[in-house]
Amino acid sequence: MNSDKWLNDALQNLRRAKGLCPLTREEADAELKKAKRIPMTNEEIHSLASRIASGQVERQEEEVVEQPWTEFEVDEELAGEILQLNRNAGEDDPETTKKLNDIREELLNDDDDEDATTE
Repeated sequence: MNSDKWLNDALQNLRRAKGLCPLTREEADAELKKAKRIPMTNEEIHSLASRIASGQVERQEEEVVEQPWTEFEVDEELAGEILQLNRNAGEDDPETTKKLNDIREELLNDDDDEDATTE
């Protein structure tokens, strides 16, 4: 029985660490304090209260927020270069190999130029 208690305690701690347990009273109070206040008009409050009282509350979907790093455009030239760089390793194209080597050389030279200016 003692091992069961230890296992249950360990599982409870793991669930809490992964956010799979209900918040404690203190955690809930802390989250409430951090939450942004959204003011509501008297009409909105009355409408919400009447819908809740009548049982006509509809579940609202969460708004998906686009992350800024996912919103970028790739021009045609860059798209072609990306496809060449990410080709199947089995394809051996001398033109692509030369282009890869040129890009690598350019990047290495850029690093050397930056080092020389910072010294």
